[in-house]
Amino acid sequence: MTKLVIGRFPLPPSDNRLYRNVPGIGRVKTKEYKAYAKAVEEWAYFNARSLSPIRRLAADAKLVYLEVLFLIHHPRLFTQALRPKRLDTTNRLKALCDMLAKILEVDDSKFWTVWCSKLPVEGVEDEGVAIRLSEAQSDGRAGFPNSA
Repeated sequence: MTKLVIGRFPLPPSDNRLYRNVPGIGRVKTKEYKAYAKAVEEWAYFNARSLSPIRRLAADAKLVYLEVLFLIHHPRLFTQALRPKRLDTTNRLKALCDMLAKILEVDDSKFWTVWCSKLPVEGVEDEGVAIRLSEAQSDGRAGFPNSA
């Protein structure tokens, strides 16, 4: 099974910061979400060559399995006493999947299984997301052979 990796993808904002309600208009994208979208587009531009095989995999696969590793600055994850802080990375998946689907030119409904984890990094400049994509099994089990 082919697995392809996207490294140092921009870190998405929390779902809580994607939209705001504007009286008389409704929900609109926040400046933070627009800035993230621009950062992803710039990332895609500078990584266009490495995106080609990933786009092919995503286009050819019936279903895609994503492994997402959030690289977060250590002090944002742990207190000085090394107790975990409350940082919900799963609420960053919506923006990540939406923008990933956009640059891969597929519908995000192809992202059948999304696994995520956190990894502390030393500097703020090291924050980002590492993503591994592979084709999920056609029956939707996405790499879990004993699932029913």
